[in-house]
Amino acid sequence: MSIIIEERKSIIMSKKAGIFAVSARAKEATSKLGKDKVINSSLGNGMDEDGNPFIIPTYLDVMKDLINKSGDQLCGYTPPGGNPELKTAYPQYILKGVQLPKDVHIRAIPTHGGTGGIFLAVINMASQTVISHLPYWPNYNLIIKQAGKKVAGFYLLDENLNLNLKSFEETVTKVAKEEGRLFLLINSPYSNPTGASITREEWHKMAEILKKFNVPKSIFLDIAYIDFGPNGKDSKDLQFVPEIMDIDPSLNIILAPSASKSFMAYGWRVGINILLSRNEAQADEWFNVMEGTTRASNSNNVTAPQKALATILADEKLIKKAEEERQAANTVIQERFGIFAEAAAKAGLRISKPTGGYFTTVYVPDASAIAEKLEAINVFTVPIADPPALRISICSLSKSECEKLPGLIKSVL
Repeated sequence: MSIIIEERKSIIMSKKAGIFAVSARAKEATSKLGKDKVINSSLGNGMDEDGNPFIIPTYLDVMKDLINKSGDQLCGYTPPGGNPELKTAYPQYILKGVQLPKDVHIRAIPTHGGTGGIFLAVINMASQTVISHLPYWPNYNLIIKQAGKKVAGFYLLDENLNLNLKSFEETVTKVAKEEGRLFLLINSPYSNPTGASITREEWHKMAEILKKFNVPKSIFLDIAYIDFGPNGKDSKDLQFVPEIMDIDPSLNIILAPSASKSFMAYGWRVGINILLSRNEAQADEWFNVMEGTTRASNSNNVTAPQKALATILADEKLIKKAEEERQAANTVIQERFGIFAEAAAKAGLRISKPTGGYFTTVYVPDASAIAEKLEAINVFTVPIADPPALRISICSLSKSECEKLPGLIKSVL
């Protein structure tokens, strides 16, 4: 008899096709053959042209300064509800330039990275089913299983690479009728793995569909890549939020940026869930439950990165400097998108419609088989099952690799 209870056996990361498994094989090949003989398009780490991680020096400088001046304080607990300055400053930073309806109440709680924020919301706000788009970041499935829930997927893009509203409406209708509650987990703008964004007009159409259902409705908006669009941080990317809240006033929106991603310090886990709701009592209840869940799951979140971010967001000069450093890296990544798209077109490949972020996808007939063929020539990609595609990590490839990779994919099709 297994020491693991039966229902938990689904919480197993793929040892073959999973992102970290592919990355481990890529690193092993690189150590044996040398970096110039391997193309590693697996993990979502922003890398410069020499293969070194992009960083934001301002963030590191602030962290070092805090350690030097008050390192003992960074060793102490931060309350489960998060650093008080951060949970005020980060929503203001994210929503700068976005005019919300005057009757909207804002609550925020720092989380253990973006993943921790998704888990907090899923376990507390979804009934049995989380509605998300296909394809989605593979870890969504593990997070949702961890919370004891399941995924209902609609296809993000139709054959013309526009939002598949038909698939969306069918999925939403089914779940609303069966469960009397709707919880949507949407990664836009600049989704992982497609790089695609839902347009303002498409969001309006989605809100009109959601308006038909008189059930509790929440959209969890994973905006981990909000700072990595063509123009960097751009308030236009969130202008649809107040618009859809006006179309359907009963909507609750949770904005979930990843500070770890935005400040390119993935190992210092900080995210934040920002609730926008017209019901003040429910907004207060939401925060209290999220705070209690944080306490019950990981006691509290890491003190040092919360303090460093709060320090930066309190100083306009530091904000400006950090944004300039991030945009310098982002400019390189966006150049790679153009190079890859042009090379893919020449190779006759069909790719998703990337508008920014870290990734794009190449549609192939059998993703696992194609990924295996590519690995045989030391090219490492992440296969996606539905729709079948390869995730391409534009953020970590050099410009020359972006130009070369489409031809290699074509060669094994």
